[in-house]
Amino acid sequence: MFNLTDSKKFMKRIAAFILLFGAVFLIFSKYVKIVRYPRFGLNDFYRYIEKDMVDVLCVGSSHVSCSINPVQMYDDYGIAAYDLSGPSQSIWFSYFFALEGLKTQKPSIVILDVYTVITADDYFDSKIEANLLNMKPSYDKYKALQASNAENISSILFEFPVTHSRYRQLRKEDYNIDKNNDLCLGYPYHPGSVPYPQEQIIDVRGGVESTPISAKAEEYLRKTIELVQKNEIEMILVNSPWPDIREEHQKKYNYVQQIADEYGVPFLNGCLYTEEIGLDYTVDSMGDGGHLNHTGATKYTKWLSDYLKANYELPDRRGDARYKVWEHESKKLKAIIHKNSLMAINDIYGYLDNIQSNEIYYIITMDGNQSEKGDDICNSLSAYGIDIQQNGICIMNGSKKVFCAKGEEEYQYCQYFNDSVLYVHNKDGKNTVLWNRMAHKAVENGFNILVYDCVLDEVIERIGFDADNDYIAVR
Repeated sequence: MFNLTDSKKFMKRIAAFILLFGAVFLIFSKYVKIVRYPRFGLNDFYRYIEKDMVDVLCVGSSHVSCSINPVQMYDDYGIAAYDLSGPSQSIWFSYFFALEGLKTQKPSIVILDVYTVITADDYFDSKIEANLLNMKPSYDKYKALQASNAENISSILFEFPVTHSRYRQLRKEDYNIDKNNDLCLGYPYHPGSVPYPQEQIIDVRGGVESTPISAKAEEYLRKTIELVQKNEIEMILVNSPWPDIREEHQKKYNYVQQIADEYGVPFLNGCLYTEEIGLDYTVDSMGDGGHLNHTGATKYTKWLSDYLKANYELPDRRGDARYKVWEHESKKLKAIIHKNSLMAINDIYGYLDNIQSNEIYYIITMDGNQSEKGDDICNSLSAYGIDIQQNGICIMNGSKKVFCAKGEEEYQYCQYFNDSVLYVHNKDGKNTVLWNRMAHKAVENGFNILVYDCVLDEVIERIGFDADNDYIAVR
């Protein structure tokens, strides 16, 4: 006989089980995202690039990411490019990266950097996780792991067996899974300049001899070209310029040139065009012999972009609402460059001059004992809209005043910035500035400034100007 009471109990248990399973699944899914490593390359490509958005897909090793700046291509010409690269990426890794990219994109051009054809095949065994760990589980990923002779194929294939033990290495920022990293469309900003000795640079432009690359490298170079051409996409081979090239390397690139000619694709060997590009390795190098810094990447990207515009029909995506990711990444790179530039400023007026932006909030306090010079500085701050006295505070959004307390009485103020909270108060004549409950003060006596960038969604600097040392900058 049908028992309504038992039926209700059974349905409640089923519902409870579904809810429990759903909760466990959501927690597990978030944990997998938190421990994911590394958060670049394919990871960003999957998350931020929608279907059929990329017009120029750049594939290869760090010589791609460090040399080709897609943000600059977009800013200068409206070219929607993306760097889909990995560290020390072999040609067979590049083939599978191109294959993965073409699953969602129909670019006009695929640019393949062939730098790594000069390296022995077994070198790439140590780079498997960095290149393939974040590739989505698929038959193609399995084939990529087979091609790389990986020993732990199943672990890397499903990612979590490798990354689950990362919990001891987690940092605070890892828990913010929605926050992007410092890559901009695959490009990392490298401002540092380490001169590469001019006397060590060899002119390889006259070499005509060729040496075959490895059989495996040649197989996958041909497969990549054929893959791209099968999809009716233009193919360009490049060797982004680097200073430590030798004659034995150039002989292998001459062999690549023969393969390129066979398929009718251009090969732009940047090492042969350093003068045309305007490169000076005493200022445009990271100093490791292999990579360009930001100034070098800027010159090379300009040269490469000019070539693309002169030889191919590429749409100008600037102003197109669909390309909001490219707009945002352009703002982000500018913000990263601005953040870095602030570190070189040690004068309070010069510093204030460089944070007068609507994208910047800053908190300035006048703390402790001041000298006569401090009073003069205080009076001069009115030019920036800052109105404080001893123990006073001003919160500014560029030149706009958000909150001010001159310091004559106690105060407290709270403001939220996305997931962060700013709380400031004054008690017994002492200012306290808390960002996410952490106190920020660089000097006891003088002016303290805390700077928040809206684009990066982070505090980019804490600096003080020390009254006890003639108001020198203290970081």
